[in-house]
Amino acid sequence: MEVYAAIAAGLFGLFMFLITKYLERQSVTKALLAEIQRLMVVIPEHLGHWKKWMDKGETQKHPLIPFSCDVYAKHIENLGLVDRKYVGSIVKFYGYLKFVNSLQEAQAKERELNENNSESFKYEYNASLERLVKDFGNAFNNAFKDYGLLKKG
Repeated sequence: MEVYAAIAAGLFGLFMFLITKYLERQSVTKALLAEIQRLMVVIPEHLGHWKKWMDKGETQKHPLIPFSCDVYAKHIENLGLVDRKYVGSIVKFYGYLKFVNSLQEAQAKERELNENNSESFKYEYNASLERLVKDFGNAFNNAFKDYGLLKKG
């Protein structure tokens, strides 16, 4: 009888471990997707502002604030928990976003090197934002649906 109790306890422990890992995987993936969903609202809006500033010649009047990736930064060591179906796209997205943030940081140096002329930066930055929106604008729609993150309304 004790053997059966030990086997039952072991199976229950294994079952609980698997359920916990599954829930953890779901939570990490959903958190990253929610952050991407937020960014895919903010980035196109920023691109719209950037284009207006370019048209008015006002890009130097507006500071560039890096796009926040706090959830990704916190869970980078947990990428093994991310749904395998989406992990590649998530990593590509954040890699490209890191590039855009690096461009923002380089804006002041660009001006300094080009005697306060930021023409090349303006167009490079604009093209990078457009590429990010084009490449990832709808890339996560299925993932948002799978994880219950579709926009209401």
